[in-house]
Amino acid sequence: MEAINKYYIDKAIDDFEAKYNAADNATQEKLINEIYNNFEMLPEEKKSELYDKLKIKGASQAAIKASMKTIGPSVILSSLIGLGGFASYTTLSSIIFGFSQIFGVTFSFGVYTGAASLLSFLTGPFMILLLIADGFFIYGQGKKQKADLVPLIVMQICICETSLNVHRNHQENYRRLVSLWKEKKKLFETKRDLENKLSSQMNGFIGNKNRLESEVSRESKELELLYEQFGVESNSFLRNTLMSSGKRGSMASYKDYNECIRKLESIQHNDRSNKGPFSKMVSKAKDTTQEYLLKKKMNDLENTLVAEAISSNYFVSETAVLRDILKRVTERKSMITNLKDKINYETKVINQGKGRLKDIQAELNEIKEEYLDISK
Repeated sequence: MEAINKYYIDKAIDDFEAKYNAADNATQEKLINEIYNNFEMLPEEKKSELYDKLKIKGASQAAIKASMKTIGPSVILSSLIGLGGFASYTTLSSIIFGFSQIFGVTFSFGVYTGAASLLSFLTGPFMILLLIADGFFIYGQGKKQKADLVPLIVMQICICETSLNVHRNHQENYRRLVSLWKEKKKLFETKRDLENKLSSQMNGFIGNKNRLESEVSRESKELELLYEQFGVESNSFLRNTLMSSGKRGSMASYKDYNECIRKLESIQHNDRSNKGPFSKMVSKAKDTTQEYLLKKKMNDLENTLVAEAISSNYFVSETAVLRDILKRVTERKSMITNLKDKINYETKVINQGKGRLKDIQAELNEIKEEYLDISK
């Protein structure tokens, strides 16, 4: 318990020392004034002992404050603790609260707000002991309030025990308070282990997703190559086999394709020699548009003719290569679809995990704000 108390006090002093060194002159003056004003309320013998210990000389307020500024708050507050006694600890509590007001730092003791109520609580250890001894704190307060107040209660019990002869009957209640603190510590460690486990799992899911995305990229490139290969083989089959075969007339689309060829040849041989300049221009523009539309239609019909040849019984051997490529295309597309489904699943799990991890980290941060040494 003494170690807990010492940690909290040392931590507070170290934090304020760092803030003091980073503060501007005006803020440092306010802090020195806070220390001086609280020291003036110490019993005269305690104040003299403290000033002697700090080697502060001078009778004037300005001289004392100048010495305090030279020494720094860390040494001053540590010396105050070294004096012992109840007055020293209540003075320290008051100074720490004053520092917190200047720096805009708030303590996580949610049910106590404002200087009067907090200082009243800090300077009322007899009432605290009375409430503890009667079991009000242990049994009467809500769980959240008890959990929020445990750090301060433990500190105050240590302070009081240093200054007073606490009766043995109170020890059981002290142990209950420390037990509650340990429960919070256990909860923190459990959540931290869960955070580490979840982070590790998340890294695994992210690694899987990256691997799957690499596979999709690789398979997509292979699919593009298959499409290119099919285009080359399809064009070769159309020009060198289908169009030279007497079986081409058996294809349902060949009649339309042949009609397009006839119309295209007619346009290309269109005689405009007997037309005027404007008529020639209009006629040429019209023929260019028709030629474009016909070539587009012929290209579509060529693809249709190849598809019909592949599915017919007239070109079984001639289209074997094309059918093999199409089979590999289908397999590759199915593989890519499956990979993308897995990526979607991994993405969903990752997003859920990120949300859960964010909640756990928020809970851990909340506990760390309430208990300064909880992460040690």
